[in-house]
Amino acid sequence: MAFIRIKKINGQEYVYLIRNKWTKQGSRQKLSKYLGKLYIPTLDKPDLKFEDFSDIDFEKSLSRDIVRELVKWELARHGFQAVKKNLMVKDNCYANLATRDLYLETERGRSKAAIKLYNDFLAEYTLRKLLDFKTEKIGMEIVGQEFARAFVIAGINVPKETFITIFQKIYNDGATTKI
Repeated sequence: MAFIRIKKINGQEYVYLIRNKWTKQGSRQKLSKYLGKLYIPTLDKPDLKFEDFSDIDFEKSLSRDIVRELVKWELARHGFQAVKKNLMVKDNCYANLATRDLYLETERGRSKAAIKLYNDFLAEYTLRKLLDFKTEKIGMEIVGQEFARAFVIAGINVPKETFITIFQKIYNDGATTKI
């Protein structure tokens, strides 16, 4: 089982993916992946509805394009502004949804970013898990739980009706393929 941990190093906070490993002495935690420097935006527009933000056509659009719009919407709710079609920015934090890069721009250059949204984190790792969702699991309920978990760990608060619509689309298209 994996979980995310924040570590404070020299006054800066960094986000890591940690995995548990069982040994003869019991459970041991192992750093699995560096996710990025912590960035915590404020929820500037909590009342912004997805329908008011995006005019994407669910029938004609690819599932990954709908998911990308949901990520953009959540970022917009947290004050990010679109500077290009798939590039959003707030302060010095950038989210490039086309390349799946999240980074902080400083005078020293770029560094990976992990954006705290609610109690979870949008980082390159969680964004890729969501945008490239794929499962080998069988059964609508199990696949639905995995897809919902991909949204949750990325910090994307999807409206229930929207989740049902997009899940039906990806499940009917074949849950064992990327969305």
